[in-house]
Amino acid sequence: MRRLLMMKLFSQIVGWRALLGASLAVIVPLLFGSTALGPHAPGALAYADSLVLAGELDEALLRYTAIQDKSWRQKRAATAALHAGSAATLAGQDQVAIVHLQTFLGNWPSDPRATQVSVQLASLLAEQDPKAAVQALVAAADVDPEHPNARKHVLHAAGLLERASENTAAWSLYQRVDRTWPEQGDTARLAMARMRLQVGDAAAAQDLYEELLASDATPEILEIARLGLSIAQEDLGD
Repeated sequence: MRRLLMMKLFSQIVGWRALLGASLAVIVPLLFGSTALGPHAPGALAYADSLVLAGELDEALLRYTAIQDKSWRQKRAATAALHAGSAATLAGQDQVAIVHLQTFLGNWPSDPRATQVSVQLASLLAEQDPKAAVQALVAAADVDPEHPNARKHVLHAAGLLERASENTAAWSLYQRVDRTWPEQGDTARLAMARMRLQVGDAAAAQDLYEELLASDATPEILEIARLGLSIAQEDLGD
């Protein structure tokens, strides 16, 4: 399933290059020989893309890496690093993917695709290094706070911290969501109420649940808030 999702994502990233690359994969070697597919060749990136779509992931990775390291055009080198990260993920080489994506963010932090890369990197780091994943998600939100998914990135980061028992840091990020996107802060306030309840601060939890119930939150959140409020009141002896 993961491989299928990554292939779909890669096809979306590549777009028109997939068609060009498929043609180059057959035509270029026949016309010009292998030297035409060196890292500086105009069709080298498209050819590497076609190798991914054909399942030749190891060869594609070698070509992407060469383009990334040797291309004098920064945008082309950045694209090679991004595609290498996706190809390595498809090949199950997560550590290699992480290196390429981190290279992208380190060398081209202002690239418009940095948000996409940060989220992709976070998904790879979530299990092995949650703190690094959190940093990537927060970085994705920082790149474009107005992006529709920025709030989700910070919420995801807070959830990772909470699961890692980094409750103070998680609380800080939930507060950030509530402060930065107050019109969409219901999910964060719900999480904060739950956290207060878990540490035995039923009074603070009650206040947060009552605040939610007085808002125009979604029916799902309101239902959870009612349940949470009843638990908080029970703990308070009310």
